[in-house]
This record gives sequence, structure tokens and C-alpha cells, in this order.
Amino acid sequence: MIAKYIIKEFIKIFLYFFLAFILIFWIADFFGNISTFIESKNLNLLNIFKYFIFQTPLALYYIIPFSVLSTGCFLFSNLNTKYEIIAFRTLGVKRSLLYKILFTLGIIFYLILFINNEFINPDFFYKAKMIKNVELKDKKNYAVLQENKIWYKKDQYIFKIGIANFDAGFMQSITVLKFDDNFRISERIDAKGALYVDNKWKLQNSENYKFNNNRLISYSESALSDIPLDFNREDFVVITIENKNISFMQLLKILKNLKNSSIDTVKYKTDLLNKFTYPLVNILFIFIAFLLNIKNPRDRGRVTAALISAVVGFFFFIVHNFFINLAYMKFLPFFIAPFISFILLTILCCFLDRKVRY
Repeated sequence: MIAKYIIKEFIKIFLYFFLAFILIFWIADFFGNISTFIESKNLNLLNIFKYFIFQTPLALYYIIPFSVLSTGCFLFSNLNTKYEIIAFRTLGVKRSLLYKILFTLGIIFYLILFINNEFINPDFFYKAKMIKNVELKDKKNYAVLQENKIWYKKDQYIFKIGIANFDAGFMQSITVLKFDDNFRISERIDAKGALYVDNKWKLQNSENYKFNNNRLISYSESALSDIPLDFNREDFVVITIENKNISFMQLLKILKNLKNSSIDTVKYKTDLLNKFTYPLVNILFIFIAFLLNIKNPRDRGRVTAALISAVVGFFFFIVHNFFINLAYMKFLPFFIAPFISFILLTILCCFLDRKVRY
């Protein structure tokens, strides 16, 4: 009965905070992109609506943990102020039962955040980027930046570009693959770079391989040659996809592809572990909110609970990102960095547990 009551109240209050944070995110995102909306040639209510809907799962990466923490501080402070925590104790409700309820809530929100990050956000993030950078800006040519490479498809061609500065008009480390009707490689071009000259892209120091039925039939070299890219550099946009916006399976695939390459994979390994560790924050936030708000009913009010949630939340995200970046820079092992902030929160929970009398 008590479990049902706490879970019901928690979810009800969570929805208020959740919707409030989403509204704040939408307003901030709108004003942050207002110049894009004003300058857009394809601006309409449908595009704006789709953009905010597809952008929302990305914001949930932060909104869900903050909503969980804020809900916990508000709910348990409210229960404490109304002496309901004391009533629980009087009725013989043990702390272990309350901890089971809190852990159940934490697992629920762990799964919600993991599912969002793994299955919803990757696809929605890409669609939001497409609307913002292609449809609203009326860009007819775009590429996807992933695995530290730019990938671009046009007709029968696929381009892999290592480094590019389209404003300056140059690219480096280029591979061009041409496919026949059976999707077999009919031509491959490897070039050290390309320059935008006379409104055209020109390959530098290229090697050209031609194939027939997967057999090499000719080979040639060229100091300067044309590349089958017919767009103006001003009309081109690169859509960047960060590791946190791709799924666990995609990260695994990237690591497999980079296994025998010279590219450093520490960042990918760190982000792979972070996929599982990061949602744990929901469990710890619920316990911290409970332990901080069940002391003397006269000690804290709702304003203090809100301040506590803000301080703890911001402290966690700053510390967690700090250790993740240390792993990126190889100052910490990639298999340790994603866990440190959670270990610190666990120690805080244990400390508060010893101080709380229930």
C-alpha cells in the first residue's frame, strides 16, 4: 500500500517537472535558433513542430535525471513537512522497505533513460539535424560526420573525407567509390586532397583503380583531376553525429571497423561504457533526494529542496564530464572514468545513510 502510494505520487510530480523542463528547453532552443528560423526560406509551422519533437529526446539525456532529482527532493520534503515520514515509522515501515521502493523507481527511470538514449534519440537526433541544417537552410547537399570521417553519397558514388574545410575550399584524405548496378565497386579513387578551383572541386595526387566483376583492370595516377562533386561549397552542410547520439550497437560497429586502424579508439570505448553507467544517476539521485529530506520536518522546506536538487545535479554533471574528458585525454583509464562520479555519489549516499535517523 505504501509502495503504491509513493510510486504514484512520485510519477505524478515527476510529470510536472518533466513537462516544465521540456518547456524551458523548447523556449531556450527556440531563442537559440531564432536567426535560423528567421532566415529560413522553408519556414513553416510543420517544420518547426517536427524540429522540436525530434530534438526533444536529445534533451531528455539531461531532463530525465534532473526531473528525477527535483521530484525526489520535492516529494520527500513534502512528505517530511507533513509528518508522513514519521507516520511511516510509527506504522512500522522499515527503512529497508523504503529503500526497495526507491530502488524500484530508480530502475524504472534507468530503463526509460537507457531506452531513450539507445533506441529513440539516435534516429530523432538525425532527423532534427536534417530539418535544421538541410530543410530550413535549403541545403541540397549534405554529409554525415561520423567515425571522425565525413561520409557523402551522390548517385552511384560514396565519398569518404578525412578532413574538410568547405569555407576555405579544401579537403584531405579522400576516397571515392563508384558502384555499378549490382552494387559492386567499379571504380576507386584515393587522393591526398582536393581544392575548390574555378567553382569546381579538383583532386590532388590521386590514384585511380578501375574494376570489372571485382577484378582490377586498370590503374592510373594524376596530379590534378576532376572529382564528381558538382555542388558549390556554400551550399554544402556537414551533419555532425556525436557518440552520445548514436546507439550502443553502432558504437560497437565503429570499434570493430577501427580495430586494425591507427585511429585512437579510447573515446569510443569510454562512450561505450558511459552508455550503461550514465543512466545509473537516476537511482542515486532518488536515494540522495530521500536521504537529504527526511530529517527534522522543521529543518527544510520546498525552496531548500529545490536548491539542493540544483546544486547536486550541476555538481554531478560537471564532475562526470570532467572525468570523461580526462579519459578522452588518457589521463584516466577509459574503463574507470565513467564510474568515478557514481562511486562518489554512492559514498555520499552511504554517508547520509549513517547520519539519518529513521
